[in-house]
Amino acid sequence: MRKSLHNINIHVKKLNLNLSLNRPCIYIAFIFSFFFSFVSAQEGIGKEIPQATIVLKQGATIFSKDDSFNKQINSEKITVKNAEISTVGMLDDGTVLSAKSNKTQEVQTPKKDFKSELKKAEENKKKEALKKVKKEIADYNDEAKKNSFNTKRLLFPTSEEFISSTHINRDYVAPSYHNHHFSKILVSLNQYVIKSALDFLHQQKYIYYNSRSLDYCFTHVFSVRPPPALV
Repeated sequence: MRKSLHNINIHVKKLNLNLSLNRPCIYIAFIFSFFFSFVSAQEGIGKEIPQATIVLKQGATIFSKDDSFNKQINSEKITVKNAEISTVGMLDDGTVLSAKSNKTQEVQTPKKDFKSELKKAEENKKKEALKKVKKEIADYNDEAKKNSFNTKRLLFPTSEEFISSTHINRDYVAPSYHNHHFSKILVSLNQYVIKSALDFLHQQKYIYYNSRSLDYCFTHVFSVRPPPALV
């Protein structure tokens, strides 16, 4: 019994000794933790919270009946740019804050004159149509010149050619009173005009036969039947 009590006293003394030795360490740790918390609080207080900003563009409008938001707008805690602020009582139980874009800040788009644009479009359309007609006329004239009737073929021969020509041409200038010669002159003139016209009409319109049996017979013929005067 005495021995056990003695052991208990020894343990109590050891605990008191350990507590006496650890007490300064506990105090020091508590002081350091308090100091660091104080410093961090001071740093947090020293920092400035960035101010909120609202930017409106192109006639946007914000309606609000939140008292907290409206108070921040009125106290300028929230910056509003490019806007006009007005309070309008739209409801009986509160107010509405309307932020409208400044007229000076709005993007001013030029107004279109539809009448002038329509007139300009019609003029451009007329110009294009006129160009198209002129081009068609020019193409037609070129084609007509290319395929025009060659009047030089109807010219009579020169004096030298006339002397060496046949008696039909000479009789045409100084006609003979013989009926046979006179009829030859008229027929010759008609044949000359008809042949020239046929040459103009069918110069590029020949039919070439592929039959070998006709290679040395009628290789070139008219594409249409010639007039009876030449048959």
